[in-house]
Amino acid sequence: MLSNLGKETVALDKSTFDTWSAIASRFLVADAEHLPFQSSLFDLCISLLVLTEVEDDCRVLDEIHRVLNPPGRLFIQVVNRNNLKTKLTGKLLYEVNKREYSTEEITRLLGEHGFELLHLNAWGFHSPLFTRLVNGVIGTRESLFLGSLLPESLRSVISVYAARM
Repeated sequence: MLSNLGKETVALDKSTFDTWSAIASRFLVADAEHLPFQSSLFDLCISLLVLTEVEDDCRVLDEIHRVLNPPGRLFIQVVNRNNLKTKLTGKLLYEVNKREYSTEEITRLLGEHGFELLHLNAWGFHSPLFTRLVNGVIGTRESLFLGSLLPESLRSVISVYAARM
């Protein structure tokens, strides 16, 4: 990863994971709503499905904005509110989620918190029926392929690349 290229990387999560030590220079257990870093410290922030699980998504975006150098970059992934499983069952894609977003909602939210959208796409597929069976059989490659057959609005995950304004 970036640490292998001589870049200092910091991984942060609300709980410990052995995997983080393999991909980051440092690992911290911390709360995304109160990042333990000085302002304007980072050039890039990667946030994978964090906003869907925290209590205060606006606070997290404000914290990310604070620790990014202008014009730092943010790569963020959120669960798509309009994913096929949620549309058909009325249930959130993952039980731990507190919320999901449409492409319009995440774009608006990022803008309100000082980020300029550079690129957005939706990808992935989660079966609305037979979840345990299908998720055990369908891997990442197949999920991406099946997701590509769906209209982008029904795909599982929204990925956004944005710049700190």
